[in-house]
Amino acid sequence: MDKTAEQRAKEAVDRALGKKKRKRSGNGFDKTIAELAQMDDFAYQRNRISEAAKLGIGVAALDRLVRKERAKASREAAQPPHWKVEPSQAAVDGAELLADIKRTFCRYIVLPKGAEIALSLWVLHVWTMDAGDISPFLVLISPTKRCGKTSVLIILLYLTPRSELASNISAAAIFRYIEDARPTLLFDEGDSFLKDNEEMRGILNSGHTRAAAHVIRNIEVNGEYKARRFSTWAPKAIAAFGRWRIHSRIARSSYSSNANRRLQRWRGCASGTVKSLRTCAVGPRAGRPTTFPS
Repeated sequence: MDKTAEQRAKEAVDRALGKKKRKRSGNGFDKTIAELAQMDDFAYQRNRISEAAKLGIGVAALDRLVRKERAKASREAAQPPHWKVEPSQAAVDGAELLADIKRTFCRYIVLPKGAEIALSLWVLHVWTMDAGDISPFLVLISPTKRCGKTSVLIILLYLTPRSELASNISAAAIFRYIEDARPTLLFDEGDSFLKDNEEMRGILNSGHTRAAAHVIRNIEVNGEYKARRFSTWAPKAIAAFGRWRIHSRIARSSYSSNANRRLQRWRGCASGTVKSLRTCAVGPRAGRPTTFPS
């Protein structure tokens, strides 16, 4: 039976959050492994034999599962705080959600006509992209410096799942990072590292269509080189200085928005409706996610 659009969207959001279907979720198996992984080494050694017997598996197998669970917990602890998102337990009205996202952009950024709608729809696309087959780039272009490109990326950083904001990246790092973390990639200063990099453009453009979103590279396995397929299927936004002409191969696969600093300064000061974008400290010391001022 074909899945409904709602089911596909829910599964896409789960994947965007990094959630995977778990086996044996109904009998407490995963819960027991998680509890054992949280024990210190002394407590675990005292309980491993009896717990393995209760689960009906060998002690060596239990050790492997606990090591795997500890490694997973360590990776999750190292993730940025804004990656930790809890889905709403109540039903969410889609139109109201899009209106809220649009108001967020308009509150902090002066945008060209219609850009706030495109940005809001792109945010929704990022959360549900696995329910579709095409993922367009979001490209932000400005004619001069300090037009708000980076500010838009900062807002996107906290509105999109598993997002990473970077001002430079190598071609090899793109597909490896996508394969490992399945992030939302937000690139600032795109004109500085994309202009003459044909390999980079090819890798980025391969992620436009889901069926073709792969590259193949040789990797070393036990002293031998073997071909391995890496995914390039991830949402991507690129901000660049206006003097850099967006390459035609990327332009065909993107939505482009242009900013203007003089318009931004005039409208923001005259109307008083555009707020200053500030962020709170993020990390163990702060103990709270980044917030925008009210």
